[in-house]
Amino acid sequence: MITRKTLIFLGLIIVLIVIGVGSYFSFFNKGTKPVQQQGQVAFLLSPAETTKSIGESFDVEVSIDGNDYDVSGIDMTLTFDKDKLELANYKGSETFSDILVNKPNNQAGTFRVVTTKSLSNRETGLIKVGTLTFKARAAGMGEVLFQNPLVTASGQDAYIPTSNNTTGKYEVKGGP
Repeated sequence: MITRKTLIFLGLIIVLIVIGVGSYFSFFNKGTKPVQQQGQVAFLLSPAETTKSIGESFDVEVSIDGNDYDVSGIDMTLTFDKDKLELANYKGSETFSDILVNKPNNQAGTFRVVTTKSLSNRETGLIKVGTLTFKARAAGMGEVLFQNPLVTASGQDAYIPTSNNTTGKYEVKGGP
């Protein structure tokens, strides 16, 4: 015959097993389904247009409109008119100062930068990425274009799509 103490003991064991199994599944399922956010991000150049004379240097700020994403990393390649513009310098922003690749190529008219967020705080919306310094080389219109930039964000398991990236149009005045 089963005593009252034995039933209480068996009930307690069953409760402990259920709590243990529930804790196990809740622990191992945390974070496996990232929060899905809608929307795309866009890269911006400021100023998007300007006019300079041959030999003049000018700064162009690169920003990203991260929408509601907590942008954590960027891999971007820019192309620019190598005959009209020379990339003299790139300086990462305070937010994106951990630069893994900084590869300007004035002969090809390309610039690639791979950078990660150096601050652990959540930052969304318009975020400064860095500053490009160009030197005007020859008269004409020099364009700066983003070439398939890649963006990562906290809580996302795939690259964030970009659209409506700014094209920079920089007119250089003065004859040879």
